[in-house]
Amino acid sequence: MGNKPTTEQFLIYMNFVVYFIVGKVGNAMQIFDDHRDAILVTSRFLMKKVNILPIYRGVILKDSDVEEVAPDKIRKFISFSGDINVAKNFGDPCPQRGFGFGPFGIGAPEWASGSFFGHGYEIEYKPKREELLFHYSLLFDKKLVGAFIDLFSNIGSNTDGKRQLETFRRQKEVLLLNMGQTYKLKPLKVTVEYEGYAYGELEKQGWVVERDMKTGKVSVYRPDDEDED
Repeated sequence: MGNKPTTEQFLIYMNFVVYFIVGKVGNAMQIFDDHRDAILVTSRFLMKKVNILPIYRGVILKDSDVEEVAPDKIRKFISFSGDINVAKNFGDPCPQRGFGFGPFGIGAPEWASGSFFGHGYEIEYKPKREELLFHYSLLFDKKLVGAFIDLFSNIGSNTDGKRQLETFRRQKEVLLLNMGQTYKLKPLKVTVEYEGYAYGELEKQGWVVERDMKTGKVSVYRPDDEDED
């Protein structure tokens, strides 16, 4: 365990990671299915020196008072973040804001119809080293930065690999191997209400709800309020 990967194994791993980070999950899953051993050999080698700290995941569930959750077995790997604020954005149950359904395979059809508000939860988890497939600290490794920029330019949403690198550094992605772990949940403490009303209900009544994704500050107003200025 922890043997140095070959050049071919390393290139396979880097492609797998970048496809996942840029949101092309289907491609990443195919690479993982075809080259699982190469990816595991490389990740175990690269993860040996990672400083393991708690990581976070926001989850939206239909039911309240849920104490634990297990990912869908079809998911070979699971996304977390080293930044609690990223997790809170994922777990915000307000429609058009939270999007923490997919990796756990829960609730998406109802949410997509706009009829599902759900309940936000936070997972705080300290992974075992053998669970780690990718850690955002690799994006700061001077030996790997050039390779990441090239791959982001070729695979990502645009050709500006440097800009994408900076974006994904802030995202603080951590990717775990799905080893059948069950995760404990706690209610997510985010500003998902305005004077006791759920954002989604206010929007249905014609209010405008705007959230600054950097600060988390929320503004709620009637559209006709702007006309008075």
